[in-house]
Amino acid sequence: MASSGDSSQDSAGDSSSDSSGDSSQNDGFTSSSSSNLINHPSLKKQKWRYVWASVDNLNFTRTSYRKTNDFVCFFDYVIAHFVSSKIKRLNLDCSRLSRYKSHMSQWLSFAVEKKVEDFVYWSNSNRSGCTLPESFYTCSSLVTLHLTFYCFDSGAVIKWNSLKSIKLEYLVLSEEDIANLVSGCPALETMEFDSVGGFLRVEINSLKLKRLYLKGFTFPSDGRDPTLEIVAPYLQHLEISGVHLKCRLL
Repeated sequence: MASSGDSSQDSAGDSSSDSSGDSSQNDGFTSSSSSNLINHPSLKKQKWRYVWASVDNLNFTRTSYRKTNDFVCFFDYVIAHFVSSKIKRLNLDCSRLSRYKSHMSQWLSFAVEKKVEDFVYWSNSNRSGCTLPESFYTCSSLVTLHLTFYCFDSGAVIKWNSLKSIKLEYLVLSEEDIANLVSGCPALETMEFDSVGGFLRVEINSLKLKRLYLKGFTFPSDGRDPTLEIVAPYLQHLEISGVHLKCRLL
């Protein structure tokens, strides 16, 4: 009877310890890989307790955190303990983190170091946005990229040689920025701008880029004739939505 009681107490203690550990370290962290491993019957709790440090699908959102500092500290903790050599997908919510731009820069450098393939970065305003570190502009592992409210460095040399799809939201680009972007992405097939302004001409001479989406186009406020010119002889699909504008295909 005493032996049975000790066993029950130990089991309860282990369960409490594991539950507490998972709650403190996994709140706000999701991964499809970790879910599959956790549910695998052949793995014991003590073995998969730290599996998150080697998964390749990371999703960091602010919804699980009432305090901004908790979110920042948690991501810093993940970076310090992450052991996987590669990240397949990283979703990063940097809303309302204007006071933590140095941390955001480190997170982006971490993504480059881990050879991220699919990257989603979003913020809630230009003030909260972070300038991409120089190393990010030459991240050759990127395949898909989605940026919202980020600060585009007009002088950056872009070398996203593996990038096939890009979506940009709520930012300002010049004609030169777009030309620089297209020339730096030789494998690009799909480009989408949502609520992006600052330009009245898009020139695409790439043989690879076949699909262009323009949503909620924002007119420049410099007094120019609000007619959008598109030069894209190899484009196969063009979609313009969310705004009435004159468009000239050349």
